[in-house]
Amino acid sequence: MFSWRKDKADISGEEPIFHVRYLGYTDAYLSSGSGCTSRPLSTLWDNVSEEKQLHRVLVKMGLAGLELRYLDKSIKDEKKTFPMEHISYCAADKSVNDRLFCWIYKNPTTEQLEAHAVLCSSREKSQTMAAVLSRAFHLAYRDWKAERLREERKKAHSIRRLLLVENFHLHLPEFPANQNLLSSSHKKSGNRKVVKY
Repeated sequence: MFSWRKDKADISGEEPIFHVRYLGYTDAYLSSGSGCTSRPLSTLWDNVSEEKQLHRVLVKMGLAGLELRYLDKSIKDEKKTFPMEHISYCAADKSVNDRLFCWIYKNPTTEQLEAHAVLCSSREKSQTMAAVLSRAFHLAYRDWKAERLREERKKAHSIRRLLLVENFHLHLPEFPANQNLLSSSHKKSGNRKVVKY
């Protein structure tokens, strides 16, 4: 009756790369949630005089996070990295412009929240970027959680093993040293007479 397809963003293989224009960043006041990017995006968008004056950048997304590399000749070799653990929110925010993609980043050195934004060539591209980064976040979180669970199990196994060894030593009967057993058994066998039939 209903025919619809769920959109997917495949992160396996090569990491997706997007050519966009960087608006910059401004302070953010909320780390996530509905409307947390509206005010910062309005500030960034109001400061844009012409679309062509924005820096052309290449944005690479993956499980590690987001990497922004400048393509302009004046600052060509400069790049910014945004590790996944410091990104708290991303969206294709339509409140200011439907071609904007933004993310909230907690700067680890200043502990301040920053709202970064890029202008895409189409609304679909901004939505794709949001879907890809959101999917990458979920996969990275799943991997982190699995690794944490593995470490907890390994630690619990080590503790159980240690307790088992300690318990085993507590319940062992005391035997004389091995040398005493060997020396006494040799002495006894030397005094015995062998009887033949």
